[in-house]
Amino acid sequence: GVVNVFVFGGSTTFGYAVRGSDTFPAALQEELRRVYPARRIACYNFGCGYYFSVQERLRFEQLLAAGHVPTLAVFLDGLNDFYAVHGVPNFAPQVAKTFPGAAPLTMPTYTTDEQARVAVEIMLARYAANSLMLEALAKEWGAGLLLIGQPVPFHEYQRTPRTYPFRNPLTGHHLAAASYPRFRELAVAGRFRSSFIWCGDAFTQAETPLYADSVHYSPEGNRILARVVVERAKARGLLKL
Repeated sequence: GVVNVFVFGGSTTFGYAVRGSDTFPAALQEELRRVYPARRIACYNFGCGYYFSVQERLRFEQLLAAGHVPTLAVFLDGLNDFYAVHGVPNFAPQVAKTFPGAAPLTMPTYTTDEQARVAVEIMLARYAANSLMLEALAKEWGAGLLLIGQPVPFHEYQRTPRTYPFRNPLTGHHLAAASYPRFRELAVAGRFRSSFIWCGDAFTQAETPLYADSVHYSPEGNRILARVVVERAKARGLLKL
C-alpha cells in the first residue's frame, strides 16, 4: 500500500551541505504527500557523489534485477554528465592502478573548442541513449519514470551577492557552463524522451540563496525544485501514483 519513489542522481541529489531532511528526495516526498494526501508515499535517496546518468542507470538495473521495483523512479541529472563528459566514472584511474599489470587509465583532455564541442555532443547522445534505455526498463517492470534536467548556478540563475554568496562555480564545470544552453535546446526539442522534464529554469526567480555552496542546493532550493518537478510532471500526466 506504499507508493515507493526511488530518486537517483549525484551529490546534488544525495544532498551535500544539507541535512538528510533537507535533501531533494526529502523535499520531493513532502511535496508528493501534500499533493496526494490520501497516498502513503516514501522517497528513497539513491544519490551518490560524482554519479552521472550511466552509473545511475546501472544502479537502477541492479535494483530491478534484485526485485526492488518502485512505483516511480526519478533521475536528477545534468551537472555531472558534463563533468564526466568522457563517460569515465570518477576515481576510475585510481582504481585501475590497484590491478597489477593493468594499462594506465587516463582521462581525456580537450585542448580546443572544437574538441570540447564534439565531446559534449557525444555526451548528449549518450544521455539520450540512457533516456531511451531507462524508459524501456521502466515500461518492462511497470514503474513510472521522471527524467529531470536539473538547475545549475551558471544557467538561468541570477548570481548576485544576495543570491549567491560563494566563489565562482565554474571550477571543474566549464563544459557545463558553456554547453548547458545546448542541453536545454535538445531538451525542448524532445531529444530525451517523453519522460524528460526541463527544470533548469527552476531558480530563475531567486531572491535568496538557493545553493548551500557553489553547486549544491540549499534546503529552500530543494523545496522549490521539488515543487517545480511535481507541478510540471503532474501537468504532463507523468505522475500516476
